[in-house]
Amino acid sequence: MAKRDRNSLIDVLRVLALRGIGMILGIASAFILAAFLGASALVDAYFFARRTIGSFQSIAEVLIETLMVPSLVAKAQRDGGQSLRGLSRRFELWSFAICTALCIALILGGGHVVDALAPGLAAESRGPAIAYFAILLITIPITVLTSIKSATLLALRHFSRPALARLLPRAMLVVALLLLPFGVDLTWAVIAFVVGNVLMMLMFLRLTDRALTQASSAPTASTPQRSLSAGHGAAIIIFALCTLIEVLMDTYFASLAGVGALAILTIGQRISNVGASELNRSLLSVYYTNFAEHAAAGDKDAFAREITTAIRSGLFFLAPLGFFLFTLAEPLVAVLLDFDAFSPQARALTAQVIAWVAIATVLRSPVAVMENAVLADFDAPHARYAVLSTVLSLAVRLALVLALLPTIGLLAVVYSAIAGTLVKLVFGVVWLRTQGGFHFARKDLGQITLVTALGIIAAMGAAAGMRLFPEQGWGAAAGLVICTVAALGPYGVLAARLGLPEASWVVGAIRRKLRR
Repeated sequence: MAKRDRNSLIDVLRVLALRGIGMILGIASAFILAAFLGASALVDAYFFARRTIGSFQSIAEVLIETLMVPSLVAKAQRDGGQSLRGLSRRFELWSFAICTALCIALILGGGHVVDALAPGLAAESRGPAIAYFAILLITIPITVLTSIKSATLLALRHFSRPALARLLPRAMLVVALLLLPFGVDLTWAVIAFVVGNVLMMLMFLRLTDRALTQASSAPTASTPQRSLSAGHGAAIIIFALCTLIEVLMDTYFASLAGVGALAILTIGQRISNVGASELNRSLLSVYYTNFAEHAAAGDKDAFAREITTAIRSGLFFLAPLGFFLFTLAEPLVAVLLDFDAFSPQARALTAQVIAWVAIATVLRSPVAVMENAVLADFDAPHARYAVLSTVLSLAVRLALVLALLPTIGLLAVVYSAIAGTLVKLVFGVVWLRTQGGFHFARKDLGQITLVTALGIIAAMGAAAGMRLFPEQGWGAAAGLVICTVAALGPYGVLAARLGLPEASWVVGAIRRKLRR
């Protein structure tokens, strides 16, 4: 494995470890709510606010980092890392002020916003939803400011520091939720999340100042000054709007599927999607910077190799995760959601949501890599790619959910998400081949097919092993752990034997640790 590829993989694993902690905290918050409050009207109100504001936060992070990192990387290469100090200060102030003004307007019209975005919420959910929505809006300007700081850290190749700072809000939320059995109102948990965001902002300010102080003042590469196309910013905004529309569509149609449906969808997505989302974001936080460095240097061959490496690395981790969740959804729900507040019908539907969302997570990894590669390419027609990909996927998604919702209810939302992601995947492959001249070499296709097939086989083996264990209780929990470990070990070893670079490095690193 080449030194640069190895270093990139190490960076991905470091970020993933921190995001993994965040994932555990996110899942813990959902389970605490399920255990203490169940799939109730109050939880629907909470998840409406968290999903809506959380989607804005996530979109702001991705949008700002994707927009700024290529330009900051090129600037650091040309003028030295310390040249980034103060470069975006005016942008920070203006962005913070504009977001604050918009959030004040949304707070004043909170009732109308809730009615428009979730018309199917129960009457007893509306009041709490408006209150939670107003409180969480405070985090939007903070997220914008910290995302700008995060882009600076990523451009300087400090990949793990942003992930570390972003643990604080979730940690504060979990601590507050654990106080629910002692009479603490859910509103205080929402306030604790806001306090965590303030602490995160202070940590980002400190980390960025330290990184800029340590950065070199000398240029790192003598590359000509290049700028991204005029459509680059537009494309990033289009992708961000697409993500927001997808979340709002899910929320809207889930609210029409009955009381508790929004809570079931959110908990199912949280279980199935958070791990994959964190892995994708860990992967792209490293590889997007790599894409930007190759694009700034005009090295097309290295740029193309980086795309293949990123897709293969993502699938090496995501294929077993996605397929394991698909095959083990029912015993997983039996273990994690065995609460009196969660009915058997709600658990059964949650298991179906987890299983099918897991398939979408596997498809989403190469889609995200291709989108980020196009955005980092100075010569690509960014806006055209974004418009076509977005319009096609949203059209298919909307048509499918409208057709299926009356007959299958909440699952229509999940199936439409899979279809929309599949459309993006096919479009991305066709685009890179016809517009960018990129195509997968036979060896690359073989390795991608290999890792996908091995993931499926490992998941089927784990599912077969679960038949030897009880269906509920501690026996089922032990079975999940034993079967997962028993299947993942051979998966990694066999992938390494068959020449997959990521597997060879990971297995080799584990063996070296065990010998010490």
